[in-house]
Formats: sequence, C-alpha cells, structure tokens
Amino acid sequence: MASSFVETNNNAVALLQQEKYDEAGRMLRSAVDALHVLSRTLDSGDCSIEGTDSKPSSSCSCTTRFHFTPLPPVRHQEGAFIYHRAACISEASVRTDGERSRLSAIILYNMALFYHIRGLEHGRMEPLHISIKMYEMARGLLCSIVEEEESLEEEDATGVYYLAMAILNNLGQLFNELSEYEAVTECFEQVRCILEQTRDCKQDYESQEVFTLNATVWEIPAHASAA
Repeated sequence: MASSFVETNNNAVALLQQEKYDEAGRMLRSAVDALHVLSRTLDSGDCSIEGTDSKPSSSCSCTTRFHFTPLPPVRHQEGAFIYHRAACISEASVRTDGERSRLSAIILYNMALFYHIRGLEHGRMEPLHISIKMYEMARGLLCSIVEEEESLEEEDATGVYYLAMAILNNLGQLFNELSEYEAVTECFEQVRCILEQTRDCKQDYESQEVFTLNATVWEIPAHASAA
C-alpha cells in the first residue's frame, strides 16, 4: 500500500501519453489522496518506497528520483510554449518533510499539466485557473525544499531546479493566455536565473534548450503586444 501513490502517478502518466485524459485525471487525484494517507501513517516504520525502477534500500537512505517523459503535442496555437512532459517517479523516500514535499510537488505538477492541456484544447478557462493554483502549490513546495535543505546533493538539486523551470515555463504560458503579461515576464525571468545556475548541468540538454528558447522568446517585448 505504501508505494501505491508512486504506481498510481506513473500509471496516470502512461494514460496521459495515450491521451486518455479523464482516466489520467482520476488516477492523479487518487495519487494525491494516497500521499495524504501515507503522510498520516509515517510512524509505521516503512520509510522507503520503491517505484518501478528502484531497488529496496535497507538503510532508508534513498531519495526521490524522477524523470520527464514526453506527451503528445498540445493542440493549441501556443502549444509549442508548453513544457508538455510529465514526471515519472522511479524511486521515492518519505523519510523527511523535504522528501514528502518533493513527491507532492511532482504529483501536483502532473495534475496541473493535465488541467493545463485540457483547458487549452477545450477552450475552457476553469481548468486553466485550477492548473495555475496547482502549479503555484507545487512551486511553493519546491521553494520550501530549497530553503530548508541548504546542502542538496547535485543530482537532487538538479531535479528540483528542472521541475521548477517546468512549472515556471508553464505558468508563463498560462499567464500569457490570461493576458497577465507582468506575471509572464516574472516567470521567465526566474527561468533565466535557474538556467544560469544549471548551465554546467549535463543531465538534460534537450530540456535546457526548450527552457532557453522560451525564455529568449519572452525577452522580446513585441511578443506580449502580438499575443
């Protein structure tokens, strides 16, 4: 039962890849519920959770690992600006508040992405506003991780920063959709700051290129007036 939310998250991502959005949305909501239940039962002693690609750890020293997996292109005129990759969890730990915050941020990001895509493709504003709230919740959790864990290992820090850039990138697109251009500028300024911090990272050049291109486009003042 302890690993149920990891499996549920990853199954939801597989459904997103197949464009089975309604089923994916239900699964992601189940993953959030399962994580809440798990957080309330931490005194059970099961501090390590193995996902689809992990191995058991007797020392409880594992941390949360995830990777981005591409989804089908978004059918919208500005779909190219969306970072449409969902986060699959390969290994997870609930030893600390930071680890639980990271897991929550990952699942909230996936749920926000689900609402983001659905709102754009169906031309509905309500899912877009829900998406913004969930991206913001996920971003808040990541900020708390960085503030509380001063000495993040390089791999851990990179994962947090890449997830943060995905969230900020997509928030920027959403704020543009709502004609909130100052918020758009703020999001992509933060993306540029994180890109500067991770410029020597060799983990994910493709994602770096996406974020760099989008941040560069949004540096051009004409884009806002033309949007």
